[in-house]
Amino acid sequence: MTVRIEMQEENSWTSLSDSEQQAVRRAMAYWVQHWDWECPTLFGLDREDIVNAIETWPHSIATTTSRAAIGSLRELLFGASTPARGELPRLIGMSYDRARDLLHAIVEGGSQRVQ
Repeated sequence: MTVRIEMQEENSWTSLSDSEQQAVRRAMAYWVQHWDWECPTLFGLDREDIVNAIETWPHSIATTTSRAAIGSLRELLFGASTPARGELPRLIGMSYDRARDLLHAIVEGGSQRVQ
């Protein structure tokens, strides 16, 4: 399945709360720490790209940054190697349901707030 990411001119991701932005950074950091041979295929990025995205999220709307942010949450929530749902609060600071809503908000450009 191919997912197409269309970027808006204005970066509305910066409207996410500090805790939401931190959860995305923590998801990216999780994959940096758990990088394996499959990750370049899953993300379409190198490990270094995700390391760089952690520093620029959410202010950069570069394709690499958006792929790192969206891919990290997506794989953490729905991937084959995803941790147990109960581990997410410890790993990224929010529940599975909130993280799923956050992923949806990010894909939509940050225009929807996480409840």
